[in-house]
Amino acid sequence: IKQALFSNLTDLKKGDKIIVDTPGSKFVYEVIDFKIIDPSDLSVISPQEPLGRYISLMTCVPPGLNLKRLIVLGRMI
Repeated sequence: IKQALFSNLTDLKKGDKIIVDTPGSKFVYEVIDFKIIDPSDLSVISPQEPLGRYISLMTCVPPGLNLKRLIVLGRMI
């Protein structure tokens, strides 16, 4: 069974690590917060600050339905 890329975001806890590994660079973030929002709420798309030290991951909750969005916020460590 193939899972969607962010289907396991609901398993994360504060303090967990998010690793973004790209050719030539590796970025590590620590989960600091969660939000559940309406799909029409676009405020979470704006960056937390201009230097790019934060990451926001988004998925549908419950999985597979378009009722709400789970936002996982991480800070670069």
